[in-house]
Amino acid sequence: MNIKPSHEGKIDILIWICIYGGLLSIVFGLALGGTEPELAWSLGVGGSLATALGIVLIYIRSRKK
Repeated sequence: MNIKPSHEGKIDILIWICIYGGLLSIVFGLALGGTEPELAWSLGVGGSLATALGIVLIYIRSRKK
């Protein structure tokens, strides 16, 4: 997989946004669990998906040639 040097910085920024934003969403979901279960579930699932995307992007970045 070839990643252009001009895209490396953008990928790094996207990785950190996905990981930290996803983890923050999970924490908000846990905090709202007792009062708003539907919103908490949505935040938890969305945050988990965003975090997983960040992890996949780290793997893709590590495999570049």
